This record gives sequence, structure tokens and C-alpha cells, in this order.
Amino acid sequence: MAADRPFLAGRATPAGCARLVERRRAADPTLDSTAYRSLGASGLTCSKIGFGGYRLVAGDWHHQRALVAALAEGCNLFDTAANYGDGASERMIGATLAAAIGAGQLARDEVILVTKAGYLQGGLLAEVKRRTGALEPPTGVVAVADGCWYSLDPDHLAFSLATSLDRLGVEAVDLFLLHNPEVYLTHHQGSRPAAVVAAALDDLLEAAFAFCEQQVAAGRISAYGVSSNTLAAAVDDPSHLDLSRLAAAAARAALATANGLSHFHLVQLPYNLLEAEAATRANTEVEGKTLPVLAAAARLGLAVVTHRPLNALPAAGGLIRLATSDPEVERDPELALEETLAAVAAAEAALDTLLAESGSDERFAGGHLLSLARDLPAAVSAIHNAGQWEQIARQVVLPNVQKMARFLHHNLNGQAGWQAVLDHYLQAVQALLGRVEEAVVARSLARNEMLRERLAARIGAHGEAMSLAQIALAFATSTPGVTATLCGMRQVAYVTDACALLAEPPLADPLALAAAAVQ
Repeated sequence: MAADRPFLAGRATPAGCARLVERRRAADPTLDSTAYRSLGASGLTCSKIGFGGYRLVAGDWHHQRALVAALAEGCNLFDTAANYGDGASERMIGATLAAAIGAGQLARDEVILVTKAGYLQGGLLAEVKRRTGALEPPTGVVAVADGCWYSLDPDHLAFSLATSLDRLGVEAVDLFLLHNPEVYLTHHQGSRPAAVVAAALDDLLEAAFAFCEQQVAAGRISAYGVSSNTLAAAVDDPSHLDLSRLAAAAARAALATANGLSHFHLVQLPYNLLEAEAATRANTEVEGKTLPVLAAAARLGLAVVTHRPLNALPAAGGLIRLATSDPEVERDPELALEETLAAVAAAEAALDTLLAESGSDERFAGGHLLSLARDLPAAVSAIHNAGQWEQIARQVVLPNVQKMARFLHHNLNGQAGWQAVLDHYLQAVQALLGRVEEAVVARSLARNEMLRERLAARIGAHGEAMSLAQIALAFATSTPGVTATLCGMRQVAYVTDACALLAEPPLADPLALAAAAVQ
């Protein structure tokens, strides 16, 4: 029993999904004919906008309300994973769904639940270690990072699935995905010939797919698939996961079952305006033709659900957020940043003076102690969004400032007025961090508004009223071969903005937008 509630019986069915669509169309006649789509060979029907549960946080009221709003808007595709928030994502989705069903707002057979397995971390990893007594990854298990293993072993997949079912509070999930199998390729890159590593992964996948077929037969899942960040990678990329090899491994696994019918129905991959390779890069062979992943999936009868529609990781590097919002700043952020940098420079100069008077060497670890005001502007110019700055501030700036403060405390202790000067410097740095964030956000918004205007002009009159996020989502859902796209709609306003596309027809030439986005 999950969270002291009975498990929800049943699963998504073609009839249940059709019932939801019929009810939604009766309630909202403006829905476009493409608002709901066939989910490949599963026979299910899903909303073209799905709810991505990657960053759901336990107890966050905004996230809870967003899930409720998504259900009310007719979203019936919910994606999560065993490692998202150490289970918090699965628990929140399961509890919200149970409450909606309990209130009579919908039925279990109308909603498609997707979860993933492969990563072992947090509670999952602790339990695996407890059960096996293994403190280090056993053979076939990859250590991704400290506190994170990766495994396609059927025993580990079984434990992960059972845990997910318990957290979600359901008897079955509709789609069970292997989560980023390319981790195995990346881990073994350079240690063995690429062909040997790929063949070994084929064997692991075939065994994992056979496990999935067994779970279909047992009624715990309805179908399965793969979520991968490298399905659209270049053929010579060592991390490239070849779709045709996945399909072949699934076919071999299905032959071992009673009827030989494969339940490999879906792949999930990143796709956005700045990462359109899934539609443009031919990298997998199907029926003697080398095709892009989307075209190949269509030939193979696979549904494709895309993710990261608003977070692009272009080849040039960095992360670009394809969304805009109103900046909450009261003055020119560039002027405020300039003034704060000047204040930091003055505080650094005061500390320099104290160091010179004390005779201390102000160089350590190969760098000047007090150079933030000099070095930071160039670094900030290469930052695309607040998330990048937050990471740099947390991992680089603050640790170095703290290290410098300890050095100064050791070398200036006893110098007249040193503590007041140091405190003033640290206060100036704290103010600088906020000013940098404001400037980064303002620059990002300005760039994105220029991008939005360029793309809106390409769309035509209708595009003028669309937000950049709506354009990015429309691009993904309009691309031939894309069944649905997942969006991390963690606030009600985001749900409203994204689900408005359910009333919009597909864009006429989505790939032209991708070309315009990189101009």
C-alpha cells in the first residue's frame, strides 16, 4: 500500500483514452484535431503535451497545483522515473492521480503513466547495497558518480519497478523505459574496442527487454521502451545509441516469449529548436535505408515522446532556456552590476593595502587572491541563463571566496581594522552575486525576445501572440514523427501556457523554424 492508500487497479486502455478525449472535446470544442494522438502500437491515445516530472519536489504546493491543473486541462501523459527526486516525483504523481480518481474526475484507464529504471541512487542504491552486501558496483554495474550506480540487470530492474509501483500506488504502469542505456557505452569508452562494447550492450539490452516482456505477461507493465539522450547522436559518437540495434534486440527478446509479439513500443529523446538532429541527422539503418531517428521510428511503428523542449544543449556548449518571462528588477541591471563591481573592486583594493602593510604574500594556488571584480565580467558574458550562473556561483565563486577569506583571516589577524574591511568585502561580494543574476536574466530575456520575434515572423500573424515557450513546444509537437513532447510544467501558469497548444494546429514547416533559430 502506497502512502496508506490502496493501490489503483487497472491501466490505461484504448477505450479509456478514447473516453477521455471524447469528454474533453465535448467540454472544449476549440481543441485541434491533433490535440490527442495515437501512441504507436500501444493502441493508447495521449495528449500531445505531456507532463514531465523530472524536477517535482516533495511538499511543493506549486508543483502539486500544477499537476492538478494539467489533469484538468486534459493532459493524460505523465512521465517520471525511479531516480527523480529519490522517488518524490513518483509519489507526487501517484498521490495526485489517486485524489483525482477518488473525486470522480477521471478514471485510471484514461491516464498514461510512464516511469523509467536503470539509475540506482538514494534509497534505491541503499536498499540494493543492503540486499546484496555489495559496497562497490558488481560486474556489469556501472559507477556513474559517487552515490549513483547504473544497471540493466533484470534483478535490479525488478526491484526498481516494484519500488516505482509502490510509490505511484498502482498495480501497473503503462510504459516502462530503460533510462539512458548509453551510460554503459560512455563508461567503457576507450577501455575496450567500440564494437565489443556495443555488442556487450546489445546482450544486456536483450536480457533487459526479455525481463520487460515477462513483466508485460505478468501484468505489471503494458509496454516498454528506451529513453536516451544519444539516439540522435552522430554515428561516430562513441555514446550513440542505435535505434535499429535496439529494435533488433527487442525483436530477439520477443521471440523468446510465448507468442513472439514485441511490446517495445516507444522511445524518448531530447528535441528542441536548437537540437533538431532527431529529424535531420541520418544515423540508423532501417530496411536498407539510413534515416534520422524520427523517420526510422515511424518505419518501425514506434511512438516518439520528446523531452527538453525548452532547455537546449547546443553543440557550441552551454544551456539555453527557450522561454521568456517578465524580469522582476527595479533598475537597469547592467548599471547596477557595474556599480556593484566597482564596490567589490574598492573592497579588494582595501584588502590589498592591508596585505601589503602586513607583508603577506597575496598569491596562492596559482592565482591572485583578489581578482573577482577584474575576472568576473568576462566569465559572465559567456553565461546564458540564471541556472548556469547559480551553478558557477555555487561551485566556483563561493568556494574561492571562502578559501580567500580563510587565507586573509590567517594572514591579517591582528592587523588593525582588518575584520571590518573583510566584512565589507564579503557583503559586497554577496550583493554582486545578486546583481550578476539580475544581469544574466535580463540578457537572457533580451536574447530570447529577439529569438521569439524572429520565429514569430517566420510563423506569420498567428505567431505574434505566441510566447517563446509556446513556439518551442509547437515546433516539437508539429514535427512529423513526434507523438508528444514532455514539458516540466511545475506552475499553474506554465500548464496554462503549454496546454493552450492543444487548441492549435501544427505549424506548417517546423524545420524552417529550427533553421531560423540558429541564424
